[in-house]
Amino acid sequence: MKTLLHEMSSQEFLEVVKANTIAIIPFGSIEQHGQHLPLGTDFLISYEVAKKASEILSKELSIIVLPPVWIGLSIEHLDFPGTLTFYKPESFISLVMDICESLKKHGVKKIVLLNQHGGNKGILMGLTQSIRAKTGAFILFIQLERLIENTIKKIIESPIEIHAGEIETSIMIYLFPDLVDIRKAKKEFPEKFMKPSYINVNSEKIDFSWLTKDLSSSGVIGDPLKASKEKGRELFERAVEELCKLLRELKELEID
Repeated sequence: MKTLLHEMSSQEFLEVVKANTIAIIPFGSIEQHGQHLPLGTDFLISYEVAKKASEILSKELSIIVLPPVWIGLSIEHLDFPGTLTFYKPESFISLVMDICESLKKHGVKKIVLLNQHGGNKGILMGLTQSIRAKTGAFILFIQLERLIENTIKKIIESPIEIHAGEIETSIMIYLFPDLVDIRKAKKEFPEKFMKPSYINVNSEKIDFSWLTKDLSSSGVIGDPLKASKEKGRELFERAVEELCKLLRELKELEID
């Protein structure tokens, strides 16, 4: 059974939607990831996780995976070449709302927002109630790293992991080795913002208005030199496994 929306005909889509369908929208960005990773790292990862989960569950669930939303809110990375962004948050909000309204018009009642880019997180999380109220669809927001946070804690060797570091590089080496040039990788840590104070990048109490250039001259915030294919495989497989668990649970949830 087909699970990718862009590969379906209109009639095939209609047949899938007649079931208790779950639509997955993978979110990412086009933004710098140092000199060793491609600009599309975020959406490539979220899309691959969604596709793999849909393949595994295609015989037991009705799933539609949309093409990834490849542009997001990446203002923080604009000082680095290649980054694209919505300058106005309302533009991103309109895009998400319109996609969800279109799905609901065709009968989709359960929608998963699967996000890999940190800059999208706050708005997508805040939109869940608004989309539910406007469309009646049940919205599940998933920040991808939250699915694998225990695995990250177990395998990570770097003192900090924020952007283009050990975790993202490992997953990309596993999924797209030809797109990774590890020879150009360099580690960089924001020493000024790693001190044990309220204003630090690991703070669980506050957030602050950092731009990537405040934390890094290379664009990397972490240590990609600690990355490996083995770590990438473990992280990817755990992400897929956890997503499958959530999708099975969502299937059983009755929505009015």
